[in-house]
Amino acid sequence: MVSRNDTSFSVTLCRPWKNRAIAHANGYSDTYIFLCGVFVVLVSLTTLGTYVMLVPEDAVPHFDISLLATVLFNMVLGEISFTLCHKWLHEVKPELHRYHHCAVHSSFSTNYMFHPVDILIELSIPATIPLLTYLLLNPDEFAYKVTLTIISVWYSFDHDETLGLPHVAHHHYINSNYSIYIKNSKFNPEDKLKRLVFRPDSK
Repeated sequence: MVSRNDTSFSVTLCRPWKNRAIAHANGYSDTYIFLCGVFVVLVSLTTLGTYVMLVPEDAVPHFDISLLATVLFNMVLGEISFTLCHKWLHEVKPELHRYHHCAVHSSFSTNYMFHPVDILIELSIPATIPLLTYLLLNPDEFAYKVTLTIISVWYSFDHDETLGLPHVAHHHYINSNYSIYIKNSKFNPEDKLKRLVFRPDSK
C-alpha cells in the first residue's frame, strides 16, 4: 500500500513536480504536458456540458427506489465499460496510456495527464452509459443528472493522494486495478504498460 506518510502537505506539493520529472525522463516535453492539460480541460467541459444540455432542464427531483435502481444500473455498466477499456489500454495500446502513468506519484493534477485519445476513451465511454440509459430505457432526467454528478465527482477525486482511493495505488505500482470503483491489488502478466514507463524515482 502507499504509505499515509506520503500524504503530508510538503510531500503532496512535490508530487506534480516529481511526475513532471518522470514525464521528462520518458520523453515528454513541457509543451506536450501543457497542451495535453489544455485538451483535457476542453474535452471534459465540452463532453459533460454537452451531455447535460442534451437533457431538458426541468428534471423533477425524486428520491426513491427507481432513482437508486437507475443510478446503480448506470454505475455498474460504467464500471464494466471503464474496466474493459482501461485493461485494453494496458494490454493492447499501452503507448496511448503511457503518459498518464508517468504520474507515479498520484495527485489531483494527474487528472490532466492524459494523451488526447486516452482521455476521449476513458471519459466519453462511461459518460455515454447514462445517456444511452436515458434515451433507450428510462427517460428519467433526474437520475441521469445524478449519475453524471457522481461520475464527475468520483473521476475528479480518484487520483487524489489524500483520499487514497484504489487508483492511487494503481499508479504507484501499475497493478491490475483497472476498475474505477472496486479495489484490486493483483498484477496482470499481460500488462505491457508497466515495462514501458521509465521510473527514475521508484520510491
